[in-house]
Amino acid sequence: MFVAGLAVTTAARAADDVRAWNVHTLNTLALSGQNNIVQTRSLAMVHVAIHDALNAIEQRDEPYAFSFSAPVASPEAAITAAAHGVLLGVISAFGTPAQQAAAIAAANATYASSIAMIPEGPARQEGIVVGAAAAAAALALRAGDGALLADIPYVPLEGSVSSPCDERSHQ
Repeated sequence: MFVAGLAVTTAARAADDVRAWNVHTLNTLALSGQNNIVQTRSLAMVHVAIHDALNAIEQRDEPYAFSFSAPVASPEAAITAAAHGVLLGVISAFGTPAQQAAAIAAANATYASSIAMIPEGPARQEGIVVGAAAAAAALALRAGDGALLADIPYVPLEGSVSSPCDERSHQ
């Protein structure tokens, strides 16, 4: 009975950590100078890494970019390292140097405070390794997707689809 309660508590804590890193990620990406479209891509990459890191600890689904088995790794450490690793990988591609520096400082501070709450030991260390590897795999998966090219503004094709605000479409 105690073991089942421990498993539920661990799963609930991991879910809380995922939600917390979601908020940290959005705040950090806003600091970095990424526009909303780019933030969406970066947030998805963070969650791919988190998914694959957690999946390495307890396989439930097919991995996206990283397949490994680490059943004794700390889920909290894996989540923290995965999110942090992706953030550091995407921050430097957008924004001014001052924005990038502020975002990196925020990501590093959140990482340090999150890791400090996890008891030291082999599980924490393995979680860090698994999370970092999942982050590297998520970054590699998206490395050639063209998102890091010049920030070209979106311009719809003329005559393709009329806008709901286009008066001509309502005549």
